[in-house]
Amino acid sequence: NIVQNTFMIKKDLKTKFIIIEVNNNYDSIYDIKQALESLKEYHNDFVYPIGITSMNERKTIDLQKEFSILLEDTNNYSIGFINAFILMSYLKNSKRKFKIKYLLKNDLDNIMQEANSIIKTLNEENCQNIVEYNQKTEKTKYIQQKIVILNNIEEFIKTNDEIEKITFLFQVALKIGFFFIVLTKNKQLIPKLVDNYLTKTIYFKDSVNLNIASNIRLYEAFYVDKDLIERITYTRIEYKKTVQTNVCTVNYFVLIFLNISNVLLEKFQF
Repeated sequence: NIVQNTFMIKKDLKTKFIIIEVNNNYDSIYDIKQALESLKEYHNDFVYPIGITSMNERKTIDLQKEFSILLEDTNNYSIGFINAFILMSYLKNSKRKFKIKYLLKNDLDNIMQEANSIIKTLNEENCQNIVEYNQKTEKTKYIQQKIVILNNIEEFIKTNDEIEKITFLFQVALKIGFFFIVLTKNKQLIPKLVDNYLTKTIYFKDSVNLNIASNIRLYEAFYVDKDLIERITYTRIEYKKTVQTNVCTVNYFVLIFLNISNVLLEKFQF
């Protein structure tokens, strides 16, 4: 069957017509309108792709509806995933970029103060959350939303006081515009009180080499959302140091995520 949502947009320079080219393995009906409409959410600055499922469907996460994703990784495969996620934040948010913060243990009290300060501001302006606040206020008062990377969460929850602070941040994250990327080597080490807030988890596994000659590899993981378990292929960006320069190797799936919505929705104005 058709590879879902895979097609090419061309412009005939003589006739000025826009041509939509679809590659079929077999005769099949392809709903162009549905395919185009499905891309609108990927133009949303808050909807981030995290992979492609075995059913060839995009798996996304909406940073306005979710406040965290847990990455369980024992072999450092998640580093490439985080690199891609951070790059996406800069490419998608052309007007209002997310601020990226790597949280260290000694930063915990500072980020608690920042969270309480934002809550105080929202209450003073009678706003339910940071999105509503930013829509109402002047640009000079704009509060930047944050993607907070919490590495080795076990180090942050050794005492009851630390557990209380982390759970508080999870509770108010959507309100104050924080999204947490939480890393652990073993999910079983996370106390139940904290784990209850981490409903979405990615378990990383090794890559699959599709073509030895060209070194094309698929990077796979298991995505778990409560009772739902899906196998996904995810975007991974690695930085490899050489003698002369830094070489950035990008999984080819990143092309789908970074380009197609902008091409269709901006240049051709669907």
